[in-house]
Amino acid sequence: MPTTAAAVPPLLTTLIGRLAAAVPRRARTTFTELLIGAATTRGGHVTDAILAAGLSRGWTTYYWFLQRGRWAWLAVWQALLMALATLFDPLVWHVVIDDTVVERISARAPGSLVHHNHTAKPNRSRFLRGQGWLCLAAVVERRWKVGAVPLMLRLVRRGTHRGKLTSARFLLRLLGDRLGRVRLLLDAWFMRARLIEAAVADGHTVIAITLRDSRPAGHLQRRPITWRDRGAGRAPIMGPSLRRSAMGQHYVGLDVSLEMTSVCVLDEAGAIVWRGKVASTPEAIAAAIRARAPQVARIGLETGPLCTWHWHSLRALGLPVVCLDARHAKAALSLQLNKTDANDAYGLAQIVRTGWYKAVAVKSLDSHRLRTLLSSRAQLVNMRRDLSSKIRGVLKTFGRIVGKVGDRGFAARVRELAAGEPGLEEAVTALLAVRERLEQQIEALEARILRFAKRSDPCRRLMTIPGVGALTAVSFVTAIDDPARFGRSSGVGAYLGLTPRRHQSGEVDRDGKISRCGDALTRTYLFEAAGTLLSRVARWSALKAWGARLARRIGSKKARVALARKLAVLMHRVWMSGTEFRWSKEAATA
Repeated sequence: MPTTAAAVPPLLTTLIGRLAAAVPRRARTTFTELLIGAATTRGGHVTDAILAAGLSRGWTTYYWFLQRGRWAWLAVWQALLMALATLFDPLVWHVVIDDTVVERISARAPGSLVHHNHTAKPNRSRFLRGQGWLCLAAVVERRWKVGAVPLMLRLVRRGTHRGKLTSARFLLRLLGDRLGRVRLLLDAWFMRARLIEAAVADGHTVIAITLRDSRPAGHLQRRPITWRDRGAGRAPIMGPSLRRSAMGQHYVGLDVSLEMTSVCVLDEAGAIVWRGKVASTPEAIAAAIRARAPQVARIGLETGPLCTWHWHSLRALGLPVVCLDARHAKAALSLQLNKTDANDAYGLAQIVRTGWYKAVAVKSLDSHRLRTLLSSRAQLVNMRRDLSSKIRGVLKTFGRIVGKVGDRGFAARVRELAAGEPGLEEAVTALLAVRERLEQQIEALEARILRFAKRSDPCRRLMTIPGVGALTAVSFVTAIDDPARFGRSSGVGAYLGLTPRRHQSGEVDRDGKISRCGDALTRTYLFEAAGTLLSRVARWSALKAWGARLARRIGSKKARVALARKLAVLMHRVWMSGTEFRWSKEAATA
């Protein structure tokens, strides 16, 4: 051994001597070398200790000692307690129980599980594989320096809160009365009834950090809460402050309805900090979050009629809100037995806490304003169609057939057929008046949409594609909103529901019809643009030739759907590249 006895401090010599006496005689040399190597290296790890020991006994001896060594660990621990009591001998011992995660690559390591990473470092993943260890350490003071000496480590083989509490209770029972009545220092997570009651029953004092029961709105205060044995042998009463423990960041779930919104606040461990109901206004929700979750990390709410308003308003107030797909949230919330607003808010908070979600991109308010014009026009067009069908049906009752007639000659043809028929003429006149009013409003909305398309540079470039008009271009631009959020242009077809569904399970693998996800209005306009390209555009291009060949092979309807998907991909590519449609390869090379 290269380290001499004179180079080892007397304090360390006493400590190592007591520990070495607790192991078998044939293992003392290797045990002592490892202890001195760990004490003289910066990190104190086993590998550093082996390298510092000089390899006097070879690698095989040290690894055999670490992997297959057998001795009474309790005897070593008792020797460590006796050495500490001799060296420091404080009036009152302070003992700390805390947990840590040691990262492991192999899943075959004992107790290796996937843990949530609470370090909040940008270069660390959200989840990591490792071993959960629980440490019981003694707080010592010497020459005005305070430190913690680990006394016992226990592997938490179950990655649950109950497994961690069970291990903490085991360490507490192992401590017993060997150090007398100690002061147990805990963080907010360990403020649980099972552990606190066991500690108080053994006569220990528990000191921890928890929230105040009442505090000013928007301000979080911490205070030490101490439970002492009052001699009655009773455990402390579990008050609201114990249940509302604070652990770093908070996660909030919002279940929004028209009048009231259920709010649930969780800490990093998933414990409920607060739950309640507030008015469904962004100001009321923001005030409740700032008061109950001042260290909020994420706020989750489902897609719905009010989600756009709440998302933009809460973002403007500086809150980290994310929008969750209602279909994804439903799959997670369906596991709950009882469907209530409070349970839904709790489930949404758990979703954003664990990170198992995909945030929905919320469109800008300008895009929503334009989409309001498009949807209003579509509604008025449907109403005009229904009125025309109603008028045709009324005239058929009296044997008058309108026949094929354009929109401009429809009113004159109907008046001609209804003339001279009492009652019928008045009813048809009223319906035609409403239809004419609808046409005026449709023309007004189309004029506003056309003005925007002329001013918008992306819309003008998209309209260079054959078959794509102002309505299709504006609808596509407002549906996509931000083209940069698509890594590949091929993803736009799936986003608009123009790709086939797929079902694969075992030996079964089949494709179905298109998914019809996303914006239905934009999908309809793209289908109409594909039909216009195939039937009404006279000039040939590679795009039209591809669609015509496909129509001859699989039919016109399926070819239009495929061409609509191709148009969506092409429009996104034109938008991103800032170019116009190229009719031929010569134009592309030029």
